[in-house]
Amino acid sequence: TIPSDSLYVSLRRAVLYVLRVKRLLGLYGATSVRMAATVSLWTYLPTYYSRAFPEDAVAFSLSYALGTLLCGAASSSGGGYIADAWAVRRKGAHGDVAAIGAVLAVPLAYGCLYASTFGGSLTCLLLLILVSECWLGPGMSLLVEDVPTKSMGTQVALLLVCNQAVAALGPWAVSTHDPGDAKVRDPLFLCVCICLVTSAVAFSLVGRAHGIEDEDR
Repeated sequence: TIPSDSLYVSLRRAVLYVLRVKRLLGLYGATSVRMAATVSLWTYLPTYYSRAFPEDAVAFSLSYALGTLLCGAASSSGGGYIADAWAVRRKGAHGDVAAIGAVLAVPLAYGCLYASTFGGSLTCLLLLILVSECWLGPGMSLLVEDVPTKSMGTQVALLLVCNQAVAALGPWAVSTHDPGDAKVRDPLFLCVCICLVTSAVAFSLVGRAHGIEDEDR
């Protein structure tokens, strides 16, 4: 049967539910801040490479597109697989996997933006994508644990809206400090680093909350 609730009522109910379930609210925050790091990189990496390595623009475009496809897919699927396998022995492992990926991404982001050669920078970028996008599968797994099946579609949509709204602040913050040359890497790295570290802490806390509740059952 088709639900009789209006869109407004469904969204209002979903928002109130998120506010009531604290670890779900934490997941919204963790994924939103984490998405801000990804969107900031998506937005400004082409700009940075065009300024820092203008002679390698074509190589960057091809490598970035292929790397996002292959490394991103491997990271997402690998993160989900590792989290599921680890969760058999450790409650809250899905949050831990996402947190570890964010922490590992920090030095790779630094290498990507501060390497003196195009090859070194590109290598760090591909490794960055490989380890950093492992949060997608575990994040959805944590969402499924806390959301009733009947409102899953609305909650997923609300989560994505929240993610995109917060993520848009990342590129905006970088743009306000863009000097117009390759030194855009400074505000970009600062923004990405803050988002990664914050999301790592948040994912870890969310995972811990899931583990504690599961042990109490």
